[in-house]
Amino acid sequence: MPHTRILIMAALALLVLTGCSRAGPSDSEVEAALKARVAGHDMGSMQIDSVKKSRCVATGAPDAFACDVEVALGGATAGKGTSHLSLAKENGVWTVVGAFSMQTGP
Repeated sequence: MPHTRILIMAALALLVLTGCSRAGPSDSEVEAALKARVAGHDMGSMQIDSVKKSRCVATGAPDAFACDVEVALGGATAGKGTSHLSLAKENGVWTVVGAFSMQTGP
């Protein structure tokens, strides 16, 4: 019986550790996904200089997160903006899925 208890505890620890290691995309992965999305659509003269996550939450679907981001824009649309993005990892690459909007400010 003591061996069974040890095996159960080890299995529970493994489940907790694998659940905690599920991480969302990094800042650079979010930036690459957003730049790819903008490049694939007619977004006028929007130029993304940098992206920083402020918060990402797992959505419950495998490798899917909802992220709030701060975006630094350059070019004709220079300024800062915020956006709420839905991201999913497909074939090892993070992509923006669904519609998104960006609110810009000074």
